[in-house]
Amino acid sequence: MRPERWTLHVAQVRLALPLSSALCLLAALALPAEGPQPAVEIIKIQVQPGSLAAQFVLEAAGPLPAPKAYYLAGSPPTFVLDLNNVKTSESPVVPSSETLFIRDIQVQKSGLQGLRFLVRLDRRVPIRIQTESRRTVVEFTKVPRYQMDAETRARLDRRPKGRIFLDKMDFSEAPDRVSFRAQLSGQAEVQAFSLESPSRLVVDVYDTVLTVKDVLRTVDNPQIPVQKVRLAQFQMSDPRPITRMVFDLKEPGVYSVDADARGLVVSFYKTMPGAAAEAEATPVQPATIQAPAPKKETPKPVPVPTPAAKDAKPLIRRDLLNFGQGEIAPSRRDIFRPRTYPRPAAPQVPSVTAPARKLPGTAVVQPAFTLSLVYVGSARSAGKIIALVLVDGQTTPVAEGDEIAPGYKVVRVTPDEIEVEGPNSERKTFSRQGDRP
Repeated sequence: MRPERWTLHVAQVRLALPLSSALCLLAALALPAEGPQPAVEIIKIQVQPGSLAAQFVLEAAGPLPAPKAYYLAGSPPTFVLDLNNVKTSESPVVPSSETLFIRDIQVQKSGLQGLRFLVRLDRRVPIRIQTESRRTVVEFTKVPRYQMDAETRARLDRRPKGRIFLDKMDFSEAPDRVSFRAQLSGQAEVQAFSLESPSRLVVDVYDTVLTVKDVLRTVDNPQIPVQKVRLAQFQMSDPRPITRMVFDLKEPGVYSVDADARGLVVSFYKTMPGAAAEAEATPVQPATIQAPAPKKETPKPVPVPTPAAKDAKPLIRRDLLNFGQGEIAPSRRDIFRPRTYPRPAAPQVPSVTAPARKLPGTAVVQPAFTLSLVYVGSARSAGKIIALVLVDGQTTPVAEGDEIAPGYKVVRVTPDEIEVEGPNSERKTFSRQGDRP
């Protein structure tokens, strides 16, 4: 009897398996087919002016998809931002203060449910993309010089003073980007700006001390807009330490900067193969210019332009200009050293500044060593010591061979003292004062 019962149970299981499979298939067929997701509505499009960069901001009613960003080849420089599954009825608004930098913005339909934003600029600049859940910010770096932004200064003033240590920088490559990760002992404030001739992107990391030697790395990838990266200590104090990352660019492109408690990541995105030509798209609406409120004045008659004036060509023919050939000249200044400006010259007094004259029967009297300075501290950059001195109330960085004042030359610099030679070949040594950085 036992073998019969065992056989019966096996038969029951074999019959139950096809029945359960059929039930699962019927349940799957009863489910409704999942159609395309509704497009996300972009409710605000605006351009926010700034001292260092202009921001192109998109705000939506729902989560925005990840954008595709790139430059089109050709002139004028045109930046493209592609978004899938979005729609909008808003018109881009360009403030009148930014019309010299941002020429115009156009919105076009792309594909079935997508939009393409075309931003035409007066020149090609590095572009930073910041994405949030319902907000995308495109930052156009427009000032080719160093200047601390007001928001960055306010954040630095609010945070407690202290030093963050940068211990290491790693390099990694992904299918769409290359990234440089700096390992930090805490979260730091950063600010990026651009320089020209040659093109460079500079990222300053505040309250940060570099604990390794100066870093130099070359990037061998034709699709990446970066040629090499340099990392060094820009300053140790006055008023806070700054570590500087300098990226030598083949041409300005799209990048991102992300800082958290684990470190700092600067990424550069590869040039898209389709960026050489503009794809066909249906225009939706051009940008409008937000002009300031008009003053209440008596209206004046506006002359009607004649057909000749309307069709007038520009005075400068860019196609006939000869820009020359050859390599770009090297930089004239080491950007790791703070820029110093000459002090205004003292008024010329003939009785004091006139050169010594030798009278018959007398000896020429050489000028005495009258320079007074204070040796504040030092930092090492590019293999040499940079001394920070205080002369006539002004802080100046100098190195061996530099002239502090007319006739006074630095002949030796060590971390503990600096030696200066005066106009009469007299030398004086000044010891370092204060805490050593």
